[in-house]
Amino acid sequence: MSRAERLVVGLVATVMGCTAPPLRVNDDEGLRAALTHCAPGTEIVIQQGNYRGGHFLEGIQGTALHPVRIRGADPENPPCFEGGGSEAWHFSDCSFLSLSDLVVRGYTGNGINVDDGGSYDTPSVGMRVERVRIEDTGPEGNHDALKMSGVDDFVVKDCVIRGWGGSAIDLVGCHTGEIVGCRFEGREGFSQASGVQIKGGSAQILVRDCDFLRAGERAINAGGSTGLEYFRPLDAAWEAEALNIVGNRFEGGETPVAVVSATQVRIFDNDITLPEKWV
Repeated sequence: MSRAERLVVGLVATVMGCTAPPLRVNDDEGLRAALTHCAPGTEIVIQQGNYRGGHFLEGIQGTALHPVRIRGADPENPPCFEGGGSEAWHFSDCSFLSLSDLVVRGYTGNGINVDDGGSYDTPSVGMRVERVRIEDTGPEGNHDALKMSGVDDFVVKDCVIRGWGGSAIDLVGCHTGEIVGCRFEGREGFSQASGVQIKGGSAQILVRDCDFLRAGERAINAGGSTGLEYFRPLDAAWEAEALNIVGNRFEGGETPVAVVSATQVRIFDNDITLPEKWV
């Protein structure tokens, strides 16, 4: 089914208000089968237990009223994804999809990867990642816990990220997004270049009410150094612009915030404790 056809199906589902019963799964085979049936309004509920990752989902299109939801059944006892590839989850050219109440642990590539499929003019839209715990990614080099490239109108909320190689959250060419109420904890043995990195033409990003505990050399890197071919849009004049960094708590690390080739960056009402080198 083409992207246009999927959008038509989504529009019909939205107009008719169609929803299906949740798909409940309790093993890897059931999960992989359920993931082949994603359509607007699909809800996949994953029972407590251990699962393998390596899930690559492409072109899944929910709608604003009927998103695709993938979630753990019990937020207090979330399912844990370990092994099965270098990434637990990779969402490519997907929109209006939410992932919540899961644990992702021990991946050598990225923990979770969300991108626009390389189609810079059609970003992924409406992604939500909530109450997800990502641990022990990398441990060294450019390996991110949560990598997002070409994603607009997104929310990352109430997540916990511990131990990573590159960035805990790396945003490349992302727009109109929020990172709220998250906790970032550096761990011994992980390179942890940055906590949250916002670059590659990213704009209109809010980082609010987060805790950064020894979260790398730059807990927040507002900007960066992106290859020109990866900017979204390609003619962006800044690595990042229109960023609000507010109400966060920083403890340790080399510096809480670095502003690098970025503009309109507002940093206010943050608590900074014992930076190793710079405020």
